[in-house]
Amino acid sequence: MTMISPTARALAALGHDARLSIFRLLVKAGDEGLRVSDLGNHLGLAPSTLAHHLSSLVDAGLVTKGEIDARTNSYQTTARARELVRRAVQSWVDLLDADRQLLADGGPTVRYCADCESVHPVDAACKPWGSTTDDNQR
Repeated sequence: MTMISPTARALAALGHDARLSIFRLLVKAGDEGLRVSDLGNHLGLAPSTLAHHLSSLVDAGLVTKGEIDARTNSYQTTARARELVRRAVQSWVDLLDADRQLLADGGPTVRYCADCESVHPVDAACKPWGSTTDDNQR
């Protein structure tokens, strides 16, 4: 059985144009979120299609479902989702910077660390979140 990290699951969920569009709208809407009908009207998606994509985003932990009243649901992004996306984007920026450094120096200077899902200098040890010792040499 393969274990998928929360970051990979979240990015996979955003790997579809409709889900990415939904997520963008919900981020713009802020903490209030949007009603399902507003999402459907704005994106022109059939209710069943919208429900499918919202379910995928909920399963990935990117959005939560709220209830405005007994017949009206809303969805909003989670703080965790915004942080996951921020970290992923920062990781991509770090990789681009690493590529620039690699080209400038003529050799590899960084490595990707699967333990903390980040980029480190080749000779630096990974220090996972909360670590206080230097015995994490990899």
